[in-house]
Amino acid sequence: MNIVVALHPECIVEWLGVSRGGRRTALSDMVLVMAMTNGVMLEEIEQLTTTIAGHTARTVLETLQQRRLLQWRLVGEDGAVVAVASPLAAGVGWPCFDPPRGGALSRFASVSVRSGTWIVESGASRWEVELDSSSMARLTDADPDLLAFLSPLGLLDDHDESASLVRWEALDLMFATRSSLDLAPEHIGATFRFREVMGPTPFDQTAEFPGLAVSLPVPPPLPTVALGDLIDQRRSVFNFRDQPLPVELLSSLLWHTLRVTRLMSRDPAVKDSYDFAMKPVSSSGAMSAIDAWVMARDVSGLSTGTWWYNPLTHQLHQTSGRVVDQGLASDPPATVILATRHERLAWKYERIAFNVALRDTGVLIHALQLTAAALGVGTCAQGAAANSDLAEVMGTDPLRRMPTGQLWVGLPATE
Repeated sequence: MNIVVALHPECIVEWLGVSRGGRRTALSDMVLVMAMTNGVMLEEIEQLTTTIAGHTARTVLETLQQRRLLQWRLVGEDGAVVAVASPLAAGVGWPCFDPPRGGALSRFASVSVRSGTWIVESGASRWEVELDSSSMARLTDADPDLLAFLSPLGLLDDHDESASLVRWEALDLMFATRSSLDLAPEHIGATFRFREVMGPTPFDQTAEFPGLAVSLPVPPPLPTVALGDLIDQRRSVFNFRDQPLPVELLSSLLWHTLRVTRLMSRDPAVKDSYDFAMKPVSSSGAMSAIDAWVMARDVSGLSTGTWWYNPLTHQLHQTSGRVVDQGLASDPPATVILATRHERLAWKYERIAFNVALRDTGVLIHALQLTAAALGVGTCAQGAAANSDLAEVMGTDPLRRMPTGQLWVGLPATE
């Protein structure tokens, strides 16, 4: 098994150092730098010299590895590159490649194609490996050299049943690690990666819901209740009165949590500008990307069906004359469905757009529950069910507006 170590392709060789992503590492041994630019066989590293007093080439390269400046390549006997591994996080240590041994790809591993290259990664690993088509065939055939290369990178199944991993599912682990940990920091957060190819999604989407519009009454201020008392009084309600939910209470619930109090339109002269929508409940980047639908089963003054809430006009726009069965003996009079406009968040936030949406949804659900408690309305939060029936009555594409949460709403039954 031939392993070649080289500077990462994103590194820029500068005077007395190298940099990646704007972070510079001083390095006086330019002979070593130039050697690493082309790549050095792993067994030959100790033969390299360095002018840094008291350090061997190996110790210097270990520092570069800790700073995500190195890339590791598995090279065949014919000199062709079989696989390329890159660390995704700072602090990843020097991998120890064992002799070939048995094993299989981890149950957490996933394979995808990026710009014509196969990418192998795992939520349990802080490495990313690139393969070409012939290398994928070697992986399928359990090539021992390739498995030995993947083993120290955490991509094989030898730790799948460890105490820290046994309760994780592959999709949950990938989502959690890729959106919450400091992996590939230059590709996470507010990177605005789509700004050069498309503009931001406008906030106003009234034209997308041309159905019957019903204006909701403007409610009075909320009753004066001490916040501490309100928090203590909040309860999840599962049993509701067998009577309609007054539309005035529904209007008040939506008004005090979801209406737009101020809209600041984007400035076309500023490349990172987008519509800022201020609401009573805060949202990430003031994007207010969580929309609400009301499935009205028994709401006074409102026909049965599903309605999109327009936060700009405080109106409900009917998207369907149907509701989705909640599978209960007695469904609540109304269900508020929350869904994220993914395209709006993804324009600004890289790799964390859906993570941000879930956080915003949690904040919003709590605000809805506290507001309902102040109004004497019963609520019960539910996990979202992004099924075809739900998307149909919402009149939307779930990939554009993915449901993230639900709230049953009604007058609480007398205990």
